[in-house]
Amino acid sequence: MAMNDTKHTPTPWREFSDADGTDIMTLSGDHIATIEPGSTCEGNAALIVRAVNAHDELVAALRKIVDSAPGWEPQPEDYTDTEEAYSNGYDVGRWELSEIARAAIAGVQS
Repeated sequence: MAMNDTKHTPTPWREFSDADGTDIMTLSGDHIATIEPGSTCEGNAALIVRAVNAHDELVAALRKIVDSAPGWEPQPEDYTDTEEAYSNGYDVGRWELSEIARAAIAGVQS
């Protein structure tokens, strides 16, 4: 099953720490995972929760970047300098940024 077809526990998630480690839970108290006690336990749990809670908004922002870019790749032979490229409607930087965004989206959905 592809990752983007896999269901997960609804967000937002939160972390709760005690002597037994750090639990990752839903706001309603459903248990997701426990991270065993250790020097990085709370930090790891906090990172997991922040990443999961921010995931959908970050992917949506990346999709906006992709959607706002030109549908074709500007080629160096299409212009002699950046000013000429922009005056002719070639937004090279935005296209390059959209390619980075496309790769990031593919990385979280593979």
